[in-house]
Amino acid sequence: MTAEEKRELFQLWDNRGDINALVAAVNKHPEWLQYTWRSIAKYRGSTGDFHGACELMKKFDSNVAFPAEETGQSIEQLRERVYHTTNDFSAAYSLYRQQMKRGLIDDALTTIRHFTEFRSPPTYFYFLEAQAWAAKKNWERSWNAWQAFEKAKSKSS
Repeated sequence: MTAEEKRELFQLWDNRGDINALVAAVNKHPEWLQYTWRSIAKYRGSTGDFHGACELMKKFDSNVAFPAEETGQSIEQLRERVYHTTNDFSAAYSLYRQQMKRGLIDDALTTIRHFTEFRSPPTYFYFLEAQAWAAKKNWERSWNAWQAFEKAKSKSS
C-alpha cells in the first residue's frame, strides 16, 4: 500500500471502527503512528491525556510556515502597533516572538489571544497559542489551541 492508502485506511478505521482496537494496533506497530497520529492524538485528548496528545501534534504537525520576524523594534513599539491597529498580524507575530524569547509567556499569550479570541487571524496564530500554553505546561489549553489550529487549517484548505 502507498502512504496515502495507509492514511486512508487508518482514517476509515478511526471513523468506522473501534478506536480502542486502533490504539492497541498502533501500540503493537508504532511505525503506523505516522499514518494515524491525528486519530491517536484525538483519542488521547478525549481520555484526558492532553500532554500525550500535544506531544503527537508537536511531533507530526509542526511544519508551519511563518512570516519573517520584524527586527529593529522594541517590545514597546511592537505592542503599540498591535494594540492600536486592527489587524497588524506581522507586528503581533514579531511581538510574540520577542516575548517568548524573553520568557514573557503570559504576555505572549495575551498578544496572540488578542487575535485568536476576537478576530480571524492567520492560521499559525493558533499554533503559536498552543506552543505558549505548552511552554506553561498547561496541556489541556495547549490541546484546545491545537484543535483550533487544525480546524482553522481545514477551513483555509
